[in-house]
Amino acid sequence: MPSLAARRGSYLSWVCLALGWMLGPESLVTLGRGVGQLGLVFVGLAVVWAAVHFTAANSGTARPGGTWDAALSLAGRSVVAGCGVTLILARAGYVFNEVFVYWFPNLGFSFVLLALLAGLNLAWPWAADRAQVLFVAVVVTGLMALTVFGLFNLAGLGPGAATRGQSPWAYLACCLVGLTQTTGWQEAASRAVMLGATLFIGYELAGFGPGGLAKNQGQGRTFRLAVLAAAAVFVLWGLVSYAYVPPARLAQSTVPYALTAWYVAGETGRIIIGLVLLGSCLAAANALLRGAAGAIAGLAENEKLPGWLARRAERRPWPILLLGSGVAAMLGLGYAGEPVTALYLRGGIGLWLLLYAVKSWTRTPRGPVGWSAAGSRLAGLLLAGAVAGLVWTDPDPVRLASFMAAAWGAALVLTGATRLINRPRPAGANNGVNPNRRMGV
Repeated sequence: MPSLAARRGSYLSWVCLALGWMLGPESLVTLGRGVGQLGLVFVGLAVVWAAVHFTAANSGTARPGGTWDAALSLAGRSVVAGCGVTLILARAGYVFNEVFVYWFPNLGFSFVLLALLAGLNLAWPWAADRAQVLFVAVVVTGLMALTVFGLFNLAGLGPGAATRGQSPWAYLACCLVGLTQTTGWQEAASRAVMLGATLFIGYELAGFGPGGLAKNQGQGRTFRLAVLAAAAVFVLWGLVSYAYVPPARLAQSTVPYALTAWYVAGETGRIIIGLVLLGSCLAAANALLRGAAGAIAGLAENEKLPGWLARRAERRPWPILLLGSGVAAMLGLGYAGEPVTALYLRGGIGLWLLLYAVKSWTRTPRGPVGWSAAGSRLAGLLLAGAVAGLVWTDPDPVRLASFMAAAWGAALVLTGATRLINRPRPAGANNGVNPNRRMGV
């Protein structure tokens, strides 16, 4: 029986796997730009969406389910793992090149990180889990250091707030008035509301981590703890961003976290946020590789994918090699800079949210928490509405919807065909072979 310290270490690694994508760079960009567009309203919306995901998070989220659920799981997680890790590693290479080592090629650094993460997960899974704790600790420590420094300096109102010279409510009113005076503000505000739902996906990746958390009766509590921890980080960082950075700069920036760090602590903040971004990229990429590979192996174990994908289930070599090879090919072919990769990522995130909606709607409440069926179904409806809103407000809704349908359809064909091939045959069936035929005749 493992010691108490070992169990605590495993539980910490599970929580950090659940936090990996939530604290990734895509979430930080969404948070910063949302605060720039809606001010404190977006911080409040983040709390609301955290409550929705808290209600939806349960032990069934990591289970394969039926063929339709399995297809959604395969399509959503695999697309996000492939496209997401590609974009994340490209961002990490850019950050390393711009902030730390100017002469090192950014694409080369992306390949180094990919080899490091794939090698750890293939050869030493326990080391990948310990590294995940380190990655998340760097992110949380860096963000909280900047947050505390920024909040203590609010006595002087900070660089951004000092130029405004307004109360928070007056500033919020100005943000909303300025928003309504811009072209297409309704679409921008509506999309910001829906994007809040994407801040909290990926918590069930811990269910596919080491030690069989998917078999642990307490995995629902792990998922909910991760959602609460991410919500706390987002609220604090959102408040600091709101207090220091002019909203127009946040809303238009592709790196709003870097703006906040610079306004809070200048060049020191730039170095800290560089470390935070490297940790964030590594945490998100490692969680996606490990979690998506575990999800694929789990589907194979349940005969919804070819059985060879489940061989050596602890190390999951074939799913990791498939995902790693796909990411390497996309990086090498330059897809990290192509708009279509971002569109595919948005489609994968939409399918992932739709999976949550289906799981929440079909959930049978049980356990000590005792959430009602009405609450679970309400969460499912809100998540499904968020998916519809994200597609409707997307810059290219037709291509996005077409890709989501095609990805789900392809996954449905694959899982359905595999299940049909693996279907038990009736007793006495001769598999189409003539029983009177002899070998060699």
